[in-house]
Amino acid sequence: MFIANEDGSQRQNVGPMKPLQTGRLFAYLDQGYILSQTFGDQIWYYQLNSIKDGSLIANLPEIKGFGEVLPSPKGDLIAHLTYVQDPNGAATTSTIRFYNPKGQVVGVPTIINNDLALFVSTWTNQNEFVLSDRVKAFTVSSNGTSVQRVLPRCETPQTTSSEVNGEGKVLGVTSVDKFGVVERVDPSRIFGCQ
Repeated sequence: MFIANEDGSQRQNVGPMKPLQTGRLFAYLDQGYILSQTFGDQIWYYQLNSIKDGSLIANLPEIKGFGEVLPSPKGDLIAHLTYVQDPNGAATTSTIRFYNPKGQVVGVPTIINNDLALFVSTWTNQNEFVLSDRVKAFTVSSNGTSVQRVLPRCETPQTTSSEVNGEGKVLGVTSVDKFGVVERVDPSRIFGCQ
């Protein structure tokens, strides 16, 4: 997998492609890492690489089933979520762990049981991690606690902790030459609007 500027210049290798890869990339120049997501054998893989030379920093835990990994707007924390639904699909147990840019665990896990659907997640501009089922919402901290809060709305200014930046551009992977490109997308997909 490679990343490059919009014009194709400064192409950098950020790690090997995996079979059936579904790519998401998060790049943080100030923190010095690229976080890549790949998929294979029904497992999501997450890898931190140096933005300088592409070398491996760490592998975050795999996710089998439902979950996601989402860096904070500043890239100083990486939220790692796993979801487990009961056999009837009526309840969900969410476990949230936080990692630093070196792939080390920060704090203790937070576990939230929800009697509704899977949560969606976002980071606020205040670096708060928020889970919402669109009925209720929780701010989750790295000390293992969660506090119910008002439902999140669009952030002003918009956050950029996503493959979609505040202008609605998305970092994608082409099927032709497999390097990252910046594509124009619908601005309504800007991260932080739920």
